[in-house]
Amino acid sequence: MTALTTQQMMVAKLAREIHRRNEFLTQMQANSFPEQWAFVTDTSRLIAALCTRRAGKSMGAAARTIKKARAYPGCNFLYIALTRETARGIIWKDCLQYLLDKYKIRHTFNRSRLVVTLRDGGSEIYLFGVDANRRQAEKALGRKYKEITVDEGASYEIDLDELVSKYLRPATIDLCGSIVMIGTPGNRTHNLFYRVTNGKVPGWSVHRWTAFDNRFVAEQWALEIATLKAENPGIERTTGYQQMMLGKWVVDESRLVYQFEHDRNTVAERPKSALNLVLGVDLGFNDASAFVLCAYSYHDPNLYIIKAYKRSEMTITDVANVCRALETMYGPMRRVVDGASKQAVQELIQRQGLHFETAEKTGKADFISLMNDDFSISRIKLLEGETEQLSTEYSSLVWDEKKFAKHVREEDASCPNHLADAALYAWRYCYNYLSRELPMFKVKTDEDQVSEFWDHEEEAGEQEEQEEKHWWDAA
Repeated sequence: MTALTTQQMMVAKLAREIHRRNEFLTQMQANSFPEQWAFVTDTSRLIAALCTRRAGKSMGAAARTIKKARAYPGCNFLYIALTRETARGIIWKDCLQYLLDKYKIRHTFNRSRLVVTLRDGGSEIYLFGVDANRRQAEKALGRKYKEITVDEGASYEIDLDELVSKYLRPATIDLCGSIVMIGTPGNRTHNLFYRVTNGKVPGWSVHRWTAFDNRFVAEQWALEIATLKAENPGIERTTGYQQMMLGKWVVDESRLVYQFEHDRNTVAERPKSALNLVLGVDLGFNDASAFVLCAYSYHDPNLYIIKAYKRSEMTITDVANVCRALETMYGPMRRVVDGASKQAVQELIQRQGLHFETAEKTGKADFISLMNDDFSISRIKLLEGETEQLSTEYSSLVWDEKKFAKHVREEDASCPNHLADAALYAWRYCYNYLSRELPMFKVKTDEDQVSEFWDHEEEAGEQEEQEEKHWWDAA
């Protein structure tokens, strides 16, 4: 009887726990909207959400974390933001703390370590900023995690590809954990978050919604947009509006380093007269080595970029072989190389027998401005089919936003710029701006030649008459 009573008590306790958990999920769903709840309950291992401002993406991420922390007792969860301060302000104060209190979930929060511990089950949620020092980063990423959330996916200066593949995915293997990336569109269109949310990386479950889908702010959101339009009728065309209000990936052209435009600055073929060749080379190993070949003529004001190629992990011999192959294919050329690695340059000159001139790197931003003048007046043409990698860099390379706000022009360190640098080196050694038009020669027709013949005969006759007259007058 005692054993049966104990068993009944255990069953009753289990039933209460199941009811409590079901009630918790019912309440959580009731406090969500369909798009957000689909994101919260997604069971995929790789998940991304692209939203506007005030769409409830961070609240959804917090709800996901709490839901899974209760479902998997004793597990670790990690939330990553740009800094510890943003992690504490965005996810703890406005989201986690609010939901934990709302659903009466017992917990403790260590403010110095930024760790939330659920008293029932013992799961821990770590808040982390990527500006922490290397030792802290390695310590945080050395644990096993059931789920890792990366917020503000479009804003990282670090390499998100490396962060996810090298650090985050291995940390989720033991527990078959998930990786979640959330954010709003920005100006960095080269990173992993951009590619994932545009369907260019397989294996990710992607969610999209806007503040209009968030029933808790939809009315205020509509009023705010109406006010913005009334104050500025052209605001819908601005980049900030399309990114923040519509959730579209649109790059602010004022933030682009190079003023390249595809329709204006591309050409189908190189003119036969553009025979002067300059090869710009930017050296790297982990970063790509880049090669850009330019052609110009002394009788054409345009510069033609006819080849752009880059590859990582190239040795000095590999670089030399590419230079020789380009010279075999296109003819003799002048070579300009980034002189930062003097040892590598001397290796190319002395052991590989290639003559290189070292590029001048001071005043880079000023020379970019001059090159942009050539872009804007259509004096630089990229050869279609041979320069796609370079045009991609031009379309995504932006100024560092923090420094740009302080009127300092420095390229965003997270954006690839190796081909752009190689093109800049070569452009500075091209002299198409000194070009002069060839004199125009008229092709004579048969009628022109007949007419010239009779004109000549008439002039000769007039000359004879004049000579005879002078002889008669003299007599």
